[in-house]
Amino acid sequence: MRRAISALSDALPGDLRRSPLGWNGVRAWEAAHGIELPEPYRTFVAEVSNGSSEGAAMAHRLLPLGKLPENWQSWKADCWLSPEPFDGTAERRFTESFPLAEEWQWEYDYYDHDEHSPLLHGIYQNGSVLLGGNRDCEFWVLVVTGSQRGRV
Repeated sequence: MRRAISALSDALPGDLRRSPLGWNGVRAWEAAHGIELPEPYRTFVAEVSNGSSEGAAMAHRLLPLGKLPENWQSWKADCWLSPEPFDGTAERRFTESFPLAEEWQWEYDYYDHDEHSPLLHGIYQNGSVLLGGNRDCEFWVLVVTGSQRGRV
């Protein structure tokens, strides 16, 4: 575990780190949302850093626990594949099971709205914590429920 925390710490330089949330803060967030975060992210947020500073570019920013990126409500116009609108204002459901049991490359395999639209909505709303993104249309999530728990 300490090796993983060290690797995560090395990936986020000290001058870009936000203050860690602390164990009381992590436990309070978990209690409020009905989940326990997977390790090593849980320890990282408690002891090392709760996201990266505002100075980091969005493409390289680690979001604070439970926060949404600035473009969360507007990205759908250019990127959303589903004909059903994405509600970026909806409360995220952390305790709902993450809908995928294996990797899905939706940018290549999205072809049936009836089959794939519910999956796409579920991926962005259920069973995950947003970590950040690397472009306006791509977001990284940490799965916190279901068979993929602990995977990014």
